[in-house]
Amino acid sequence: MFKKLITGVQGKSQDFVALNPELRFYVIGDIHGCDDLLAKLLGQLDPDLPVVCLGDYIDRGEQSAKVLRRLMARPDIVALTGNHEAMLLDFLADPIPNAEIWLRNGGLQTLASFGVGGVSEQSSAADLESAAQTLRAVMGAEMIAWLETLLSLLPIWQCLHGPCRCRSRGAIDGSVSAGAGVGPP
Repeated sequence: MFKKLITGVQGKSQDFVALNPELRFYVIGDIHGCDDLLAKLLGQLDPDLPVVCLGDYIDRGEQSAKVLRRLMARPDIVALTGNHEAMLLDFLADPIPNAEIWLRNGGLQTLASFGVGGVSEQSSAADLESAAQTLRAVMGAEMIAWLETLLSLLPIWQCLHGPCRCRSRGAIDGSVSAGAGVGPP
C-alpha cells in the first residue's frame, strides 16, 4: 500500500525498497538543518532497513545545505517534501510575496548555510530578488530539480503540523494516522 501511495501520484515515482506491514522501516522527520545529528542518527540505523524522511530538512538549524546534499546523495532514502521545502521553492519562484513567511520560519538560517546574506524580513524587493537569484545559483539546478520532484504530504501534513500558504507540489492524497504510542507491535 505504501509503495502504491508514494508512486501513484501524478505519474511521479521514486525508486525505493517496497514496504509492507511485515517490514520494519525507519521514519525521520523535522531534521531542520541539523546535519551533524542526522549523520549520527543514520550511522546508528540498521543499513538493511528502509528509511523514509518526512520533510522539513531545512530552516532553523545552521546546516541546511549539508542536509540537502546528504539526502540527495542517498537515493536509498525515500525523501518526501515538507512545508519548509515548499516555502523555499515558493521563495525561489516568486521571492517578494513568499519571503516574509519563509524568512520568519527559518529561511534566514537556510540562506546563511548556502552563504547568502544581507537579507531580512524587511529587505527591499530588489534585495529579495537578488537573494533568490543568488540562492538559485548556489543551490544549482540539480538540487532545485531534486527538491521539486520530491513527493508531498502537505495537504495531509497541514492538518497535523500547522498552517502553510505554500502550493502543493505532487501532493499525495489519502489519510495519515498519527499520535502518541504509534509504533511497531
